[in-house]
Amino acid sequence: GEVMPRSAEVPFCSSVTGGVLDPAELNAEYWCRNLRETVRFDRAVGRLSEQGYRVFVEVSPHPVLGPGIEEAVEELGHEAVVVGTLHRGEGGLDRFLTSAAQVWVRGVPVDWSVATGGGRRVDLPTYAFQGERFWLEPVGGSPLSAVDALRYRVVWRPLDAVAAAGVSGGEWLLLVPDGGGEGEWGSALEAALAERGMSVSVLAVGDGCDRESLAAVLKGREPAGVVSLLASGPGAAAGGAAVPWGLAATVALVQALEAAGVAAPLWCVTRGAVAVGAGERVPSPEQAMLWGLGRVVAAELPERWGGIVDVSESVDGEVARATVAAVLGGHGEDELAVRGSGLFVRRLERAPLAGVAPVRAWKPRGTVLITGATGALGRHVARRLAGDGAEHLLLLSRSGRAAPDAEAFEAELAASGARVTMAACDVSDRGAVAEVLAGLPAEYPLTAVVHTAALLDDALLGDLTLDQMERVLQVKVGGARVLHELTKGLDLSAFVLFSSIAGICGLAGHANYAPGNAYLDALAHHRRANGLPATAIAWGHWDGAVAAGPGAEDRIRRHGAQDLDPAQALDVLQGILDHDETSVAVLRCAWDDLAWNAPLLGDLRARRGAAPSGPAAGGEQDGPATDLARRLAELPEAERPGALLELVRPVIATVLRHSSPEAIEPDQPFKDLGFDSLTAVELRNRLRAATGLRLTATLIYDHPTPAALADHLHAELAPRPDTTVVPILAELDRLAAVLSAASVAGAERQAVGDRLQDLLAGWRATASRAAGPAETVTELEAVTDDELIGLLGDEFGIYQPDHSAEGNAHE
Repeated sequence: GEVMPRSAEVPFCSSVTGGVLDPAELNAEYWCRNLRETVRFDRAVGRLSEQGYRVFVEVSPHPVLGPGIEEAVEELGHEAVVVGTLHRGEGGLDRFLTSAAQVWVRGVPVDWSVATGGGRRVDLPTYAFQGERFWLEPVGGSPLSAVDALRYRVVWRPLDAVAAAGVSGGEWLLLVPDGGGEGEWGSALEAALAERGMSVSVLAVGDGCDRESLAAVLKGREPAGVVSLLASGPGAAAGGAAVPWGLAATVALVQALEAAGVAAPLWCVTRGAVAVGAGERVPSPEQAMLWGLGRVVAAELPERWGGIVDVSESVDGEVARATVAAVLGGHGEDELAVRGSGLFVRRLERAPLAGVAPVRAWKPRGTVLITGATGALGRHVARRLAGDGAEHLLLLSRSGRAAPDAEAFEAELAASGARVTMAACDVSDRGAVAEVLAGLPAEYPLTAVVHTAALLDDALLGDLTLDQMERVLQVKVGGARVLHELTKGLDLSAFVLFSSIAGICGLAGHANYAPGNAYLDALAHHRRANGLPATAIAWGHWDGAVAAGPGAEDRIRRHGAQDLDPAQALDVLQGILDHDETSVAVLRCAWDDLAWNAPLLGDLRARRGAAPSGPAAGGEQDGPATDLARRLAELPEAERPGALLELVRPVIATVLRHSSPEAIEPDQPFKDLGFDSLTAVELRNRLRAATGLRLTATLIYDHPTPAALADHLHAELAPRPDTTVVPILAELDRLAAVLSAASVAGAERQAVGDRLQDLLAGWRATASRAAGPAETVTELEAVTDDELIGLLGDEFGIYQPDHSAEGNAHE
């Protein structure tokens, strides 16, 4: 076959003529002359090299001319690819194709279809248990063709009209803040739910609510759904504590619903928390914190989370009806916004600059304030700004000069020509920050702010305390609020908020971290709508920059996030500032490796052939559990637990970052394998995605070994007998036996027949209502008592007495 096409211009060499010959000319005469006359091989190779040939293939049983070819080419100062076709002891097709691959990877076209018989191109295989990257980064072209690959943005897309699929009646709980000014809005929403056939119970939640008091109220209730208006409770938009009342109350509500065993999904409603259109006002950035919380609830408690809906400030009956449509609609979405023009859904999409010209060339001038300046991110930013000509850097951190290597860091920045002021300051302390700003030299006015400060203190929702939330959010939220308020009257060229992709996507354990990042994104839109500079960047994971140790870093990587090179991340930052953008997400992510899916990622996952997950649009559909159950049903009963163990072990290995599932012993306790509460949730989520089963977060504690877990999955997936039909048939068998043994006649027989008629009439009437008007029920009036008893006899083999005239005469 023609593995090497002639278009590749790979020559055949003749040492006799020192030229290039057509293969057809290679006859016996030339071979004889080659053996008898002087061999001028180096001359032939030299002439070919001078003519521009750079690929030489020696067609022989074993290469012997390769070294000579390489030497001849090198003497001329050229480079060449030199390969053979076969090797001694390797004379088969595998060796030949390997040689073809050697020239192909060096740029020579190869017609692989001859070897493969057609086929199709596929992506290179991924390595599930290996995170290293071996491919070289591209070095050619504009640094912006690399920057674009990291850029994403949140967009809102209109949702077509939806119908309330699979929703009919039932009690719904509506939680409103007590005395929070939501009375009119709550009443409108209650009426809209009632219009759709819901029975609504309104619960007013006041100050001092906690999980225990809420759980006591919720205990014993079995609602079809829960809608919360607690986001807009007292003080939600008035500033104050880093944890708004609405966020604290919603966390307590989630905890209480779990404690009370309420299985209904939770929907949260915010007002003015997100910007759907360009330039749209965001009057309540604090309420946006619930959007970050929601993604974490979805990650930790997927059965608990229904979704979140944002409405505009002005609400009325029409908005209430649209909100109810969003909550009840069978659309599969869990992040929606109601606006005058309809319903919108949130998506994360790529945001390449695609050669768009910048609106400015941003450079640091005067004083640039950096928070978290002695942390990993702050140091990277400070070095870049100093190298770009910053005149004065004001570096704020909790530790100040007491930070490790602080003096050396300051000297390094000063060596770049920047004046440096390093101060220990809690950026959430308004008075302390105001004092530092008041001490700035007049010749270096404040012109830019970069807020990188952050703190992590991971905890699952069930264990999260208000103190933990306050401690974490005080740094990001409290600091951003103080900087926003103190600089509103200054002529800033940039107000940069270092957010995190956690605020958009959420991870288990980040219930007190994700809300703060969502707040920063909303604050940027709030400032822009008020004519102030603002840029929020939802960063992915920076290489070597993590605030909570290697455990958190490993979890981030296991969720598909790949490290951002700090230098490249700063290049992206420069481009964002040059284009004066409001909100951008910057990350490198292996979307196929994500352990979770969400409508938010629908466009990104769809390109990889994965459909977004979400509530079904109506009715039960085949899913992972159905497929897995079908595969199990094809196996003998004895082999099914083993098959499920082979499903469980690779998932465990992935979560624990083991190189092979063989490292997971079936009877080894999970506590000895190194599981903690967060990895337990991740395992549950991965198994839930693989099986489609509703699995609890306490899965590994209830079933403490891989083998026990596999047995549990087998029990959940095994086909079950129809618990409704089986006992009914058993009772009918008993009735058949009684009728067979009975000897009744006359009025008594008529009474038994009438009773059987009544039972059958009621049964068929129930079946008729369930089937709907399309089906008809056989008329009962035409069925006699004897015919009914006869039917029972045919069905169950009951002895029938003779009721002919002779028999009646005998009776």
